[in-house]
Amino acid sequence: MSDQPSPPAEGARSALDAVRREAKRLLRQARAGDAPVLAALRALLPRLAALDDAGVRTAIRLADVQHAVARQHGHDNWAALKAAYERLDPLHVHAARFLEAVRGDDTARALAVLETHPAIAHHDLACACAAGDVAAVEARLAADPSAAARPAPPDEPPPLVYAALSDVKRARGVTEAEQVRLVRLLLDAGASPNTSVPLPDGPDRLPVLYYPCLAGNVAVARLLLERGAAPTDGESLYHAAQHDRREILELLLAHGADPSRGPVEGATTPLYFLASHRASNPIGAAAMRGMAWLLAHGADPNVPLGRVSDGQTRAQLGETPLHRVAAGGHGAAAIESLLAHGARVDAARTDGATPYVLAIRAGNRAAADALAAAGADVARLAPVDRLLDACLTGDAAGAHALVASHPGLVAALDEEAARAIHVALDDDHPEAVAIMLSLGWPLGVESEWGGTALHWAAWHGRVALVRQLLAHGAPVNARDSRYGSSPIAWAAHGSRFSPRANDDDYPAIVHLLLDAGATRAEAYNRWHEPPERLARPSVVHALRARGFAP
Repeated sequence: MSDQPSPPAEGARSALDAVRREAKRLLRQARAGDAPVLAALRALLPRLAALDDAGVRTAIRLADVQHAVARQHGHDNWAALKAAYERLDPLHVHAARFLEAVRGDDTARALAVLETHPAIAHHDLACACAAGDVAAVEARLAADPSAAARPAPPDEPPPLVYAALSDVKRARGVTEAEQVRLVRLLLDAGASPNTSVPLPDGPDRLPVLYYPCLAGNVAVARLLLERGAAPTDGESLYHAAQHDRREILELLLAHGADPSRGPVEGATTPLYFLASHRASNPIGAAAMRGMAWLLAHGADPNVPLGRVSDGQTRAQLGETPLHRVAAGGHGAAAIESLLAHGARVDAARTDGATPYVLAIRAGNRAAADALAAAGADVARLAPVDRLLDACLTGDAAGAHALVASHPGLVAALDEEAARAIHVALDDDHPEAVAIMLSLGWPLGVESEWGGTALHWAAWHGRVALVRQLLAHGAPVNARDSRYGSSPIAWAAHGSRFSPRANDDDYPAIVHLLLDAGATRAEAYNRWHEPPERLARPSVVHALRARGFAP
C-alpha cells in the first residue's frame, strides 16, 4: 500500500484522481495474486481477514479496495476521503462543479459549492454571471468586452445563458434589477439576444429567452425581447403557457409572438404542444390553463400537425389539439374549451381517425361523451378501437371476446395501437396492463420518448409490474432508441431521479432483472456511462453485491 499522496499543484484536474488510480492499481494487483497487497487488504478489511489468498482474489471488489485506501489515509470510509480530497481541488475544479449544478437545476448543490468556495463568484465571467456578481461581471467586461460574445467551448453555455438562469441568484438574494443589469451588460458588450445552446439529446437548440420565460422572470424576458430576441422561437411561448405564466404570455404576445404557429411550418404548434400533456402528467392541469389562455387570445385550434418530430408517429399527421386532448385522458372541460373556440369536432387525421375515435382508443369515455354531445360521428369504430377501449377501461371479458372474434387482432397492432400499454403505465392502471399481457401484447414497442414497458416500469420503481412483465417475456436486455441502454440502467437512473426514488423498490428491481438475465454490455448508455454511475447508493450496493458492477 502506498503513502498518502500530496495535494496536487494548481492546474491539476482533481486531487482525488491520484487516489482513484491508486485504488484501481491495487485492485489489479490483488486479483493478480500480489501477496503483500493481499496481506495489507486483509489487515484493513475485517470481512476479508478469514479468507486465504485465493478467496480474497475472488471476493475483492473496487469498493473494498477504496474502503481500505480510505482507512489507510486516515478516513473512516471512501465518502469521507472523497469529501476531504475534494476540498484540496484547485478552484477551477470547484467552479466547474458549480456551473454543472447550475446547468442541472441543482440549486442546493450549487449554493453549497459556492458557500464553501466563495471565490467562485468571481472566478471567471460564466461563474460571475451564474452567481449574480454584478461587480465581477462589470470588471471582466471592462477588461475584455469581447468575452461577452466569444464562442463557448463545445457543450458549454455562453455567459448570457448563465446570466439568464435565475434560481441560484434568487436564492442568494440577487435583486431583479441586478439580474437585469447582468443581462444588459452582456448585451451592451455584444452578446446576441438570440443566443442559444444545443440540447444534449437531439439537434434542437434552446434560445436564451426560454430561461426567463420558464422561470417567470418578466424583467429579464422583457429586456431580451426589447433587444431583439425572436418571440416565436419554438420554446419560450410553449413553456410559458405550459406553466401558465400569464405575465410572460402577455409580454410575448405584445412583442409579436404567434400563438397559433411555431417557427417551422407544419411543426408542433403551441396549442398542440400543450394538448400533448396527458391528464396524468403533474403539470397537465397547468398546461390546460395555459391552453385556455392562448385560445382566449386568438390561438387557432385547427392548425394541424404537418410534420413528424421527435416522439411522434406518422399516424399523427393531420392531428389537431382536439385529437391530442381526447387521446390524453382530459375530460369534458378541455374538450368543450377547444370546441367553444372553433375546434372542428370531426377533424380527421391523414389516416381518418377523428378526436372521437382517439378518445375511444384511449378509454376516455368522458371526452367521447362530450364529443358525441357536440355532434361527433360515433359510427367510425374499428375492432382495434373497441379493443383498446376495452383494455383501458378494464373490461377484460370484452377484450377477450373481441380477440376471439377477430383472430390476429393483437398481432396486427400498429405502433400507435401497441403503445396503449404505455398509456396504461403512464396512468398507473395495472388492471389494463394485466389485460394486455393476458392477450399477448407486443412488449418490444417503445413509448414516444423511447423505452419499452419494462424500461419504464423499472424507471418508475414498480416492482410488481416488473415481475409481471418479465413473466410474460419482456426483453430484459433491449436497448432503448433514445439513450441506448437496457432496463437495468433505467432502474439505476430512476433510483435517483424518479419521483418514486427509494431504497427498497429499486434494489429489488435490480435483483429481478439480474435473475432474468440482465447483462452488463447493454447497460451502458450511448455516452458510455455504466448504470452504477447513475444510481443511488443502495442500488450501487445491489449491483456490486451481485458482481454486476466493480
